[in-house]
Amino acid sequence: MGMNRILPIIRKEFIHILRDRRALMIAFLTPVIQMIILGYAATTDVRNVPLAVFDQDRSRQSRALIDAFVQSGQFTVYAYVKSDRELAALIDSGQARAGLVVPPEYGRTVTAGRDADVMFILDGSDPSVASSALASARLIGASLATRVREETLARRGVTAATMPGAPQVRERVWYNPDMDSAVFMVPGLIGLVLQF
Repeated sequence: MGMNRILPIIRKEFIHILRDRRALMIAFLTPVIQMIILGYAATTDVRNVPLAVFDQDRSRQSRALIDAFVQSGQFTVYAYVKSDRELAALIDSGQARAGLVVPPEYGRTVTAGRDADVMFILDGSDPSVASSALASARLIGASLATRVREETLARRGVTAATMPGAPQVRERVWYNPDMDSAVFMVPGLIGLVLQF
């Protein structure tokens, strides 16, 4: 008995939507626009994190380190500072989300083939940005450390081919090689928008 009353209403609504072009456009264009806006505007990708740099060494090696951060696409140098206090003020005010402190003897330490520590300071108030930036900084540091070690060994006449047991990790990302969040978000939003 209930379905006998609902079916004529459904039929009447379909006829009304098909006859009214504006209602038809709203019914079909609204979900498409919502998917585009939500899929590409509400992204979880972290790019161009403002970075304050306190380079106490100002050597070729320290510039290579800073360039490695910039070239990753994850960080943009917001300012070069001259003190820890200035760096802290930029992070506290929110103008910079991260800070990189290069110690005075960084270039010499790297050239000598010894481990050189740099400090990476991060604003953790937004955990998603902070965790992505931290992972990127660790990856940049590991990549740069590997390259410096290879250069040091090459100066000593040791190459990767002559060094036994050196692991070579070759990564490949399937289905979303750029790891763009829109590729993940848009298909999930289709179901969400249709539900609404």
